[in-house]
Amino acid sequence: MILIDGSNFYHKLKDLGLQTLAFDYAAFSLLLSGNRQMAQRTYYVGEVRTDGTAHAQKLYNTAYENLCERIYLVSSDTDLIPAIQKAQAKGKIVEYVGFSHQVSLAMTRVCKETKTFTRDDLLPFIPPQLLTRKRTA
Repeated sequence: MILIDGSNFYHKLKDLGLQTLAFDYAAFSLLLSGNRQMAQRTYYVGEVRTDGTAHAQKLYNTAYENLCERIYLVSSDTDLIPAIQKAQAKGKIVEYVGFSHQVSLAMTRVCKETKTFTRDDLLPFIPPQLLTRKRTA
């Protein structure tokens, strides 16, 4: 299962000078899952809480209903840590998918595995005509 935090993803790409308008999420999901069968991929937006909201509940239900063995979490939202811990306690592998320019140390500590992407890694998922210049500080 792949869970993409839309707001987090948007801001990370924007920091890299990339647009999300035509980002190929399907191809990105295939890259993440590799040769594993993908049960579901979800792109969500909105605030995440661990008090029963839909996003945190999806992590809990995925673990408890045994819908998958691995969860790729494209989010640096530490509010998900309790849900991650419960999923992993049920034997699921939660892999944090982050961005090399702003890796969440908390997520790398709590998740079983971590995969990070650079700007160059993400370029194949954006049509060349939509590429913007990387902002300089």
